[in-house]
Amino acid sequence: MDYGMPTLIEIDNIEETAQLCCELRLNFIEINMNLPQFQSKNNEFVEKLKSVSEEYNIYYTIHLEEELDVCTFNRTIRKAWIESIIDTLKMAKKLDIKILNMHLSKGVY
Repeated sequence: MDYGMPTLIEIDNIEETAQLCCELRLNFIEINMNLPQFQSKNNEFVEKLKSVSEEYNIYYTIHLEEELDVCTFNRTIRKAWIESIIDTLKMAKKLDIKILNMHLSKGVY
């Protein structure tokens, strides 16, 4: 069994997060897509995540955005959520991330 940690809002640098992960003898970091430092999905950012993973011998999982609602009736918003998920899946594929965590909205009640 592997143990990991979430990305922390107090640490805006993936290297510092990886250092803490290793100090705590954990195996992975869950990237929270809500946090601003993980919004970029460009190749340079992905390469940085790869190098940190290799340097610290850790892997990543992804936590999709908390507000995610692919069932919203508003087509424009639903389309944006789906595009966001697709972008995140592309990033996950580049980083060989196999676990994505998400919470489904209860909707209006």
